[in-house]
Amino acid sequence: MNVKPREEVLKMPNYDPPLEGRRGKLRLDFNENPIGCSPKVIKMLKSLTREDIAIYPEYNKINKKIATFFDVSQDEFLLTNGTDEGIKLIMDTYLSPQDEILLPIPTFSMFEIYASIIGCQITKVLYNPDLGFPTNNLLKNISAKTKLIILSNPNNPTGTIINENDILKILKISKKKGILVLLDEAYYDFCGQTFLPSINKYENLIITRTFSKAYGLAGLRLGVLFSKSQNIKYLRRVLSPYSVNNIAVMAAMIALDDKEYIKKFSNMIKNNRNIVKKELEKLGLKVYPSHTNFLITDFGNPYDYVENELKKREILVRNRSNYPLLKNCLRIGIGTEEQCEKLLQAIREILSQWRKNQ
Repeated sequence: MNVKPREEVLKMPNYDPPLEGRRGKLRLDFNENPIGCSPKVIKMLKSLTREDIAIYPEYNKINKKIATFFDVSQDEFLLTNGTDEGIKLIMDTYLSPQDEILLPIPTFSMFEIYASIIGCQITKVLYNPDLGFPTNNLLKNISAKTKLIILSNPNNPTGTIINENDILKILKISKKKGILVLLDEAYYDFCGQTFLPSINKYENLIITRTFSKAYGLAGLRLGVLFSKSQNIKYLRRVLSPYSVNNIAVMAAMIALDDKEYIKKFSNMIKNNRNIVKKELEKLGLKVYPSHTNFLITDFGNPYDYVENELKKREILVRNRSNYPLLKNCLRIGIGTEEQCEKLLQAIREILSQWRKNQ
């Protein structure tokens, strides 16, 4: 007889990202940095020694660097193995099966998956039809069981941002009711809006950041949790002592020093994002506003044809048509000017061919 896992594990949704066979292609599907990390990071990696790999990680230097860079105390953050681990850590630390989380959808899949493992109630609140944040509906759904509210700002996969006053309203009400708020700021570098200075004013606030997007370190898996020191103390109890590896630590040290690279890359993405949006709209496509490094575009009936034809040209985008409110939509990452032009030219040709065949 086979030994079965807990019932919660059997019922939880699957997450099977197509991560194989992407090397060497135009990767606009996973919101990564399409040109990679700072050249200074590559130089450091080429100088790695056997000892760098053989010893357990040491965090003293990177902790000092993070504290200085983000203007926080060393007891107000934790390094995690990607933001994924940070999300799971928060839920493992604070949630029980009898608790409820409020989850605005569509959003990042791992929120639901990690909550499902615990077995708590997941109350989903649908975004507005224009992909605006459903503040009033979210607040209406707060109950005596609500323990955690998830906010993604900007949000993936919609690309939209939450009004600052709405976030403040949610934080204030949640604070009075003793509800934790997880604010995911993974795409901060492309929008500039943050609540990091508020972590001490709102002791119910935990903020997540990542090195996978603008910093180009997705393969090394590094995230950061920011919160009031007491929350970090609780989270540290649950965190594995060496979850962040040596190479990730060393790369982050160099990446944080190269501020000019991050600034230049972020500005390039924002500029090219506007160009791509305008060009797609010229083709008669509906493109939603974005504050991230990607665009959600409604291609109508040929969305799957467009995706497959792009794939034949080794251009990868993400099909999000099965998500609520995103019927017929593809999520398209933004790259360099040359990469964007290659993408646009391919879409022009594909749509022209499809329309001829109708």
